[in-house]
Amino acid sequence: AAVVVVGLTVIAGFYRVEQAEEAVVLRFGKYHMTETAGLHWAMPLVNEVKKINIQKVEQIPLNARMITEDTNIVEINLTVQYRIAEPVDYLLKVSEPDVTLLHATESALRHVVGGSKMTHILNEGRATLARDIQPRLQQYLKTYQTGIEVSGINILEALPPKEVKASFDDVIRAKEDKERLQNQAQTYSNGIVPE
Repeated sequence: AAVVVVGLTVIAGFYRVEQAEEAVVLRFGKYHMTETAGLHWAMPLVNEVKKINIQKVEQIPLNARMITEDTNIVEINLTVQYRIAEPVDYLLKVSEPDVTLLHATESALRHVVGGSKMTHILNEGRATLARDIQPRLQQYLKTYQTGIEVSGINILEALPPKEVKASFDDVIRAKEDKERLQNQAQTYSNGIVPE
């Protein structure tokens, strides 16, 4: 019976780590080592193995309502693309890394939006918004030791609040009408002056 128990223990201890994964081995709940791809063995009941895919890029959405520098409210929908670069930090240093990522993203977004004007964010500023958020977010995640590496931020929408969208659209139409009428007047002027 003892030989059978030992045999089953030896067989149960084998595990395989895929090419895209790293395995974090915990001995009695404390970090012991990290294993890379291949076949490995860990003592059951003594060691716990947690496998993490370090190449898979995941994304997490965020919808937030922020106040801009000129005290207007803007709604921003974005996604953060990330991968787990440091499995030990991801598993052991932060209790809920995905929640931490959301809070850090919101903080970085709040900082960048709070220093920008609404017209800039809604018009030409969407690309610069993502570019400005990413390094700040990565610095937060590094400080918190989450083990997460941000690979990209996509701003899906930057809109005024639904309650004032109709008024905002009226303002945009009025600006477009003004530019159109100025262009027509300039064209007319360019035709009359030479005559």
